[in-house]
Amino acid sequence: SGESEDQLHANNGKEKNGFTTVGTPPGLVGGVDKKDKIRCKNERKHQRQKERRAQELKDRCTGYLMSWKLESLAQQLVAMGFSHERATMALILNEGNVEQSVAWLLEGGESQLKENWNTGGNLKIDISE
Repeated sequence: SGESEDQLHANNGKEKNGFTTVGTPPGLVGGVDKKDKIRCKNERKHQRQKERRAQELKDRCTGYLMSWKLESLAQQLVAMGFSHERATMALILNEGNVEQSVAWLLEGGESQLKENWNTGGNLKIDISE
């Protein structure tokens, strides 16, 4: 504001523009600058937005990888003579485990399908390979 440090110290505790400055430099309210408060609030908001976008991207990529892996595993079962639809259902119900899916298909697991299929839940297939 054009005042030197000595003038600021000399004016401490005196009235300036209708406000009392009790040991607090101009622009500070309760010891915290309003602009800094707003800046910090905006930084936190932008950080949350970045984290949310990163999580959405991660979820989308995981979904694509799981879809690709499921299709790849289903093709193995189709090569064994099972229909694509049955192979896909078996893999979903057996969390992508090919051996368990083959056993499920051979044992006629479709009879249990209506019970298990409607239980919902998330698709669980290991995509680490």
